[in-house]
Amino acid sequence: MQSKSPLTPWAAQLDRSGPDSLRSGGPILTLCAVLWLWLTSLVWRFLEADLRPVGLGVSVALALWFISQVFLMRPGVVERGAFAFTSILQALTPTLLIAFWVLGTDTGRILATLIAQQVTILELVGLHMLRLAAWGTVKKYRQKQLPRYFFLFGSIPDFAFAIGAVALTGLIWAGVFNPSATFLIVWSLVGMAAFLGAATTMYFGVPGTVLSFRWAAVERGEEPPTLLPFHWPMNLAPAFCAPVFWLAHMLLIFKLMA
Repeated sequence: MQSKSPLTPWAAQLDRSGPDSLRSGGPILTLCAVLWLWLTSLVWRFLEADLRPVGLGVSVALALWFISQVFLMRPGVVERGAFAFTSILQALTPTLLIAFWVLGTDTGRILATLIAQQVTILELVGLHMLRLAAWGTVKKYRQKQLPRYFFLFGSIPDFAFAIGAVALTGLIWAGVFNPSATFLIVWSLVGMAAFLGAATTMYFGVPGTVLSFRWAAVERGEEPPTLLPFHWPMNLAPAFCAPVFWLAHMLLIFKLMA
């Protein structure tokens, strides 16, 4: 895709001759694939024989979710509707649908209970070490491709939480620290909240939203816009990665409260 100046009008920023290459999304696609495999493995590792048809249906749904995000994000289909808070809707919709299915149906509750009973706390905590990938946005800020407000309220909380997850995983694995249920629930709520800064500040530099009060500074050349999180391949982070990490937190809370 031809490079665009931050001062180019929003519509022109999104002009594309076609989808970006899959190869350009290598690192984050790998992260998404790992997260998808982990979700799918949860179903099959702890599945009872009479629930195999349900497991197959869930696996197909997860695969369609992953594949659909790639095909929507590469050509900028969702990106063009960024002013309508599409990234927030993408993150919340699958998370809420899964939560409603688990809490609102007998089959969902049975499957979630089976998984929650058998998956270890160490696994559910250790998964969040993968959020060290947030270093990518820190790097983009240092390259002056992202504004300071996104770095402070989006990148830093997520990356700091990932460092904490590394430390907590190590302490649990070594048997040095046995966290209480209350500690882990609060820790999970903090981990979920760490995404809120990015979810809001990414819209500060998007014209047409009620949060776009920084766009004038972009036009004056005082700071870069927050367009990057809407571009391929970084747009897979709010579209797929963040919801999976939210679901992992929710599963941990479900396990502790079941």
